Amino acid sequence: MCGIIGNLKKNNPIEEIDLELFSRLTNLMRKRGPDNKGSFLSDNKKIYLGHLRLSIIDLSNNASQPMISNSGRYIVSFNGEIYNFLELSKKLEKIDKIQLKSDTKVLVEYISKFGVNKTLKDINGMFAISIYDKQDNKFFLARDYFGKKPIYYHYDNENFFFSSTLSPITENKNIEKKINFKNLQYYFNYGFFPDGLSVYKNIYKVSKNTIVELNLNNW
Repeated sequence: MCGIIGNLKKNNPIEEIDLELFSRLTNLMRKRGPDNKGSFLSDNKKIYLGHLRLSIIDLSNNASQPMISNSGRYIVSFNGEIYNFLELSKKLEKIDKIQLKSDTKVLVEYISKFGVNKTLKDINGMFAISIYDKQDNKFFLARDYFGKKPIYYHYDNENFFFSSTLSPITENKNIEKKINFKNLQYYFNYGFFPDGLSVYKNIYKVSKNTIVELNLNNW
């Protein structure tokens, strides 16, 4: 179990990521990843990706996240496990085999070689993945077929914010929190929220077996 978090801002020349705020928000998920903490900040300071790591497959720092592909095009931060990463690594002939001991490294290099859509079809596992494509200026969130790993997001005209749990979103001072009473009826009737919904307006849970794509050029 790991924790992923991030914020993407519309190309406003004035507003930048509040790093102090996001360090505090990331720490709210500390129990999900006590072994390591990493972050990525884009050159224009409009994109922040954070990761809290629970080391399981590769215990070395070689598997620290967010992880950048060798090409420099893709940045990946993910929670979960890719069960068939050793099988997929055989299709990455030009990558150092020592690097490919990490399922994260296999994931980011497989995306770099085959693209996001094919990778998400080929991987077998439980996961919540965030992917930033620097070349096409696109961002993706993806969740596994059965929805084993959670991921929530908020989207408005200026910000896209996501995290593994609701607490960083609800504690984010830049996000207005309003109870969605329509959704609350589902909880009272069935004891849970249907896939994709949460207790709040404008805060959603990525549905299982789903890709959320954001084009950063046109928001």
